[in-house]
Amino acid sequence: MGNISIEGDDETVLYILENLSDDEKERITKQAVEKTLDCMCDYYYESEIIADNGKEEVEIDEDQLMDYLLKHVNSDGVNLDASDIQRILDLEFDYGQSIGMYK
Repeated sequence: MGNISIEGDDETVLYILENLSDDEKERITKQAVEKTLDCMCDYYYESEIIADNGKEEVEIDEDQLMDYLLKHVNSDGVNLDASDIQRILDLEFDYGQSIGMYK
């Protein structure tokens, strides 16, 4: 798998963990967040979504991404459903927008 990483991984993970509800914190661990983000990057790499220059806007098929994540995230003690994964993705996007990574 690729070695692509999300800019500011530690800050992204911290932001996600801090913005989960108490109920979500019972189900979504730091390991689960890290694994989800790693698998998301793997999906982008394998799907050739991340361009070499990183400047092009791309469309991401959210259904395909979710299918990929559901298939690859749940191992090594991680057990998330689609709503938990979507919550992580939403918070990652919120964080990305807050630092100007996404429009």
